[in-house]
Amino acid sequence: MIFEVQDLAVASPATVSRCGMVYVQPSLLGWRPVMVSWLDTLPPGVTETHKEQITALFDWLVPPCLRVATKICKMPQPMQEINLAQSLMRLFDSLLDEFKDPATIESMKEALVSVWIDSLFLFSLVWSIGASVDEEGRAKFDSYLRRLMFNDVPEELTMWMTPGLKGQGKIKCKPFPSGTEEAPETVNDFC
Repeated sequence: MIFEVQDLAVASPATVSRCGMVYVQPSLLGWRPVMVSWLDTLPPGVTETHKEQITALFDWLVPPCLRVATKICKMPQPMQEINLAQSLMRLFDSLLDEFKDPATIESMKEALVSVWIDSLFLFSLVWSIGASVDEEGRAKFDSYLRRLMFNDVPEELTMWMTPGLKGQGKIKCKPFPSGTEEAPETVNDFC
């Protein structure tokens, strides 16, 4: 018999020990173990080098972007960080159709594949974590993401940056255009 509960706030230690329950709060688990597990499910065309690049992108941009989305911006529907990261993973995974055939990827130049991965990641980031905020929050998210991409880390996000990352601030794809003063555009306009 399996019982699934939201929390163990009213369970006694005896109940927990007799039933063999294990409960981990989602906030204590975090999104990274889910991401590491998800990497093993990627299509066969995604090589170890590509997985390292994807991991570096996650470690570099996801923690500060989650902070911006959940604490600095307003979310019409509040979401857990792990759910936002999973949305990013699912969207990114759905865009990897060409990677299902390793021969297709091997026939391409590695620099092109690397730029492609960066572009797919940024698209997924904008339309998962960045899309969960309200209209005013999208403008804030846009501003923070542009600064992070050029390694101009705002002071309020420095503690959320993963220290010592190789390649941090070095995205290979063309950055988002800014539009004009009369018609400013956000990252959402280009993805």
